[in-house]
Amino acid sequence: MGAREVVIVTSWYHARRALCIFQHCMPDIHFRVAYLPMPAILSEKHRQMARRERLAIWHTTLMHGIWCL
Repeated sequence: MGAREVVIVTSWYHARRALCIFQHCMPDIHFRVAYLPMPAILSEKHRQMARRERLAIWHTTLMHGIWCL
């Protein structure tokens, strides 16, 4: 499509890994991330999602060589 700049829209806990993966796969494109901020008080569901995302960051780094840490 010839894009030079792309906005990634995702959740607050997934933003870092999403940006790392996109930058790794398409280094010639400038990426920005738009997301809703983290809630002031995290529910147990939010905590679980954040824990899973931390594991996914390690998985992305170790298994795919995409450094997101």
